[in-house]
Amino acid sequence: MRPFQPVTALLPLTLLAVPAILQGADPWSLWTGPTALRGANVYQRHVYPELDGSEFMGPGPFGPPYTQADLDALAAAGANLVNISCPGLFAEKPPYALDSAAQANLDRLLDMARRANLFAVISFRSGPGRMEFSICCLGEDWYDPDVYLDDSVWTDRAAQDAWVAMWRHTAERYRDDPVVVGYDLMVEPNANAVLDDEWDPVAWYARRGGTLADWNQLFPRIVAAIREVDPTTPVLVQPMGYSMVDWLPWLEPVDDPRTVYSVHQYAPHVYTHQEPPPVLSYPGVFDTDEDGVPETVDRGWLDRLLGTVDRFVAEHGVRCAVNEMGAMRWEPGVERFLADEIDLIEARGLNWAIWDWEPSWEPWASEVDDFNFRFGPDPEVHHDVPGNPVEAVVSGAWAANALRPSDVAPGTLFVPAAANVPGLAGTHWRTDLELRAVGPGEAVVAVALLERGRENPAPREVRLTVPASSSVRLGDVLGSLFGFEGAGALRIAPLAGRVLVASRTYTGEPGEGTHGQFVPAVPASEAATPARQAALLLLSGPPAYRTNIGLVNATRVPVEVAVTLREPGGGAAATVRRSLGPLEAVQIGRILETAGATGASGADVSVTGDGGAVLAWASVVDGRTGDAVFVPARPVEAR
Repeated sequence: MRPFQPVTALLPLTLLAVPAILQGADPWSLWTGPTALRGANVYQRHVYPELDGSEFMGPGPFGPPYTQADLDALAAAGANLVNISCPGLFAEKPPYALDSAAQANLDRLLDMARRANLFAVISFRSGPGRMEFSICCLGEDWYDPDVYLDDSVWTDRAAQDAWVAMWRHTAERYRDDPVVVGYDLMVEPNANAVLDDEWDPVAWYARRGGTLADWNQLFPRIVAAIREVDPTTPVLVQPMGYSMVDWLPWLEPVDDPRTVYSVHQYAPHVYTHQEPPPVLSYPGVFDTDEDGVPETVDRGWLDRLLGTVDRFVAEHGVRCAVNEMGAMRWEPGVERFLADEIDLIEARGLNWAIWDWEPSWEPWASEVDDFNFRFGPDPEVHHDVPGNPVEAVVSGAWAANALRPSDVAPGTLFVPAAANVPGLAGTHWRTDLELRAVGPGEAVVAVALLERGRENPAPREVRLTVPASSSVRLGDVLGSLFGFEGAGALRIAPLAGRVLVASRTYTGEPGEGTHGQFVPAVPASEAATPARQAALLLLSGPPAYRTNIGLVNATRVPVEVAVTLREPGGGAAATVRRSLGPLEAVQIGRILETAGATGASGADVSVTGDGGAVLAWASVVDGRTGDAVFVPARPVEAR
């Protein structure tokens, strides 16, 4: 038996294989492989004070309550995805009207995800003709089923029509939100359980196929309604049977190229859902399906189970995901189980989210902690145990995340040149950065450091909050914010609100005299692309001046860049070419001498490569006085 390896050791190449996602890019690229989204579910339902009391689920109307600190902690642990498993936006009972409280609650959760720099999938648990207890608690005796159960969505056309209308409204509302990367139409469709208690898909579809109970006739209507108002956001569809892998082959894919077919993976349930004291271990030999025949349950067993996904993908040419998975934290061998499961999921290039990320709401968190991996494997422990072996597997896998909403945030700005570096004659060059919030509220930004002369597939990033109508100035931003000595560029992505940004790079001490240059923040939208050149003006050459030109790849796509120096009459004096990796910043010092040109008044910047975008700048320095002028490139008409 091979020794257990942390999942980080199983995924050494993940950071090198990231999707080519760009500023404002299509979120579909996050689902097309390799694995790009790794995160956790958060769970909420309606609060019923008569059942829940006044504290357990929070003050309502939905609980348990999540705070900004809860989602910040999820992001800090390494996740880049939150699957929001919550009530739908329309009422569960006729006339199925919009539930404004549910909408406000989802707005709040999405705003928290945005501020935490997390992508989000909206997953509806309940809605017209469907109440929560059908999913979580079917058959339990602590509530009155005549009051709290409703599964009419599987028998009532009006409820299904309302479910369709609910998703059309949802898509119309959130289609332009850059953190929303998926609509999960229904959490764990389960007509087979609530109508028939039938667990054989062959027998159930022979009885119910083509009826209102058949999810295959309802979800295509929902997809079509969404596409009427939102042609781009990916749609996630789960199979019947509480979304078990075994029921996936009975899903009938729709003719929509942006639909992902998603499963929930808790098999074998007899192992993953053992209450203390557990008796089954992983790996182990036990009966997984109650047929009286024990099986060897190990990595090979899990691989064969996920082979069902492989066959579905191959047969239909579609994309799949695992947006719920896990096991109770105290199961013997659970860290090995999770490591094998995550490794096999990622080997298939599937996105995944574990169940679940519990809130800090104490009345809930102290009682509901069976899947809270932060507490570790001891069922007697009911508090965070940093570094426990179960957490190590999950956070180790999350460490491979390279993409966040700040990579695609609209309105992203770049400070193309920044420094914290020694210069000639005892000088030390540093950059001060200032941000000002504009608009009615505070602004939240993600500031990323793009180190010069290297690829930055997972740049260091710090989130900052700028109070409303206020400014924040960061002296020596590379040193104070990142503890970095060197040069590079900064990417400022607005996560909430709007900001103005400016910087100055200089040497000397304030109060004693300084000299340097103002470096403006440049919108990502002004980059040169394969379809559009950028131009630099007011360049000068030796011997009186030296001109340095900088280039910043604003995307994760490798690009080729040509800088063509122009004579005053417009002719080409020389061309310098550079290859840039993902989010790489470079400086070409004394470019005229490098190119062998005697003079140039300007330059054209051209980009080749699939989807790349490059920001260019020049610094023209008077060799007699040291006076420097910063020249940003400006886009010109399409080629």
